[in-house]
Amino acid sequence: MSLGTLEKDSKSVTTPHVSAQRDRRDIFRGSMFSIGGFLLRMASRVPLLFITGRLYGPALFGEWVSTTALIELAGVIGTLGFKLTLFRFLHDAKERPPEDVLRHVLVLTLSLAFVLAFILWLASGELAQLFNTPAIAPKIAFLAWFIPASVLTDVLLAATWAKRVVHFDVVARSIVEPATLTIASYTLFRLGFSNMGLPIATAVASGGLALAAVISFARLYSWRELLRGRLRVAYLLELARSSAFTSVHDVITLLFSRIDILAVLYFFDAEAVGLYGMAQQFLTVVEKITLSFTPVLIAVLTEALRSGDVHRARNQLFAVGGRILLMQTPVIIVFFFAGHFLLGLVGGPAFSAAWSVLMILSLGAWVNGVLGLSELALLSIRPHANPQASLLRLALYAIVLVPLQALLGSRGVALSNVLATFAGNLARVWVCRPALREVTAP
Repeated sequence: MSLGTLEKDSKSVTTPHVSAQRDRRDIFRGSMFSIGGFLLRMASRVPLLFITGRLYGPALFGEWVSTTALIELAGVIGTLGFKLTLFRFLHDAKERPPEDVLRHVLVLTLSLAFVLAFILWLASGELAQLFNTPAIAPKIAFLAWFIPASVLTDVLLAATWAKRVVHFDVVARSIVEPATLTIASYTLFRLGFSNMGLPIATAVASGGLALAAVISFARLYSWRELLRGRLRVAYLLELARSSAFTSVHDVITLLFSRIDILAVLYFFDAEAVGLYGMAQQFLTVVEKITLSFTPVLIAVLTEALRSGDVHRARNQLFAVGGRILLMQTPVIIVFFFAGHFLLGLVGGPAFSAAWSVLMILSLGAWVNGVLGLSELALLSIRPHANPQASLLRLALYAIVLVPLQALLGSRGVALSNVLATFAGNLARVWVCRPALREVTAP
């Protein structure tokens, strides 16, 4: 056997090993940065919940949660799914600079964001009447114009994740945004802005987050290259068409994180929304563990599956799933035994009633967090399957919501979400397993 053949065989063995090591290192470092950032975020979030619960009260807190739910939903529609698919487009467009891809993505998303802002501003009164809560109309109209800032933030920070750089996103979302929101909400309340204090604080925090995203983006990319290039209509249409399916999935995914708030507001009142919203704030402790692995895992899976390395992709999916379960279980146990006390301690005695909702949502997040990882693989190998599973999830939610909320109240709303999410994730797993086996190297 020649020396060249031995070198070739050695490279074929070591390269996958090196790639796997790099994947594990990047996923571990990325998730640890993200979880560390989440702990920093919670350090600001707990005072915020204390302020919103004890100073503003369940009703005003519920109105704020309802308003931000609508704004965040519009923001996700505005991103057109690029928060998840940007990794793939940057990876595939090797013949063009990344700034060229990002220029077209930003034109698409910001144009849609301004259209959505105008529509929401125009329809704020009708939306408030639909939910029988006239007090939220001026809050919707005010915050609607910050949708473009939210979209800009999501796209720019996704671009930093695409280079596997984690700390910019952590600083922006875990320090700048929550700290600004906490300080502004307390200051505005003390200045007498009890009614509009939380929406104004949200706008200030959104602006600060967008500024942090712009500065972070400039550390990795060239704003000059991004702004001076030309636009190609054909490429704009190609990007919009390619990301459309993921956009549907992305919208429905966020819709499910906010649809409960809108359902509770529709069937009950703002105070009930306040209780449910506080339970969701505690739920982020469980959900963030899953989300902390997502950005780097998307980059790893995209690279592995695009090169046909199915074994590498499967190994990382299973490894991350095990870590998520290991880290979420202690949190669930704490919520089970002390959740009632913690809700009352942070938000005030009235919020202790949200414990049953918190437990239903937490157990659902524990089960669905691992099952839902299959959607990340499907982004590369079966992108149409994700929105199809999401539509199934939405249809099931619509079927079970009315009877369950009539039977169990707000707990029925939470259970509807958990059951529908579980069904959608099972559909993804059913599609993902044979699809992973079918992928072959190009």
